[in-house]
Amino acid sequence: MKSFLLVLCAILAIFAFAKADECKVEGHVVKVGETYSLPGKCTEIKCTGPNAFTAKTCALEHSLKPCKYIPQDNSKPYPECCPRHDC
Repeated sequence: MKSFLLVLCAILAIFAFAKADECKVEGHVVKVGETYSLPGKCTEIKCTGPNAFTAKTCALEHSLKPCKYIPQDNSKPYPECCPRHDC
């Protein structure tokens, strides 16, 4: 019972200190409704609620045509960083 109460208190403390209008993603604060591109990763984060977010990343790229493949470039923000084919 003591363990349950300790865990419950810890969870309540986390939610008590979470701001209702932001998310924290890898040390970066993102306001609800805003997006953030993770540096060095081809991923975009959208804050949907207090410490709740969705993530977008690149789709798989395939081409049946003889096209030039352009690899993922993590120095660019999402979606410009995604790999693609130039046909």
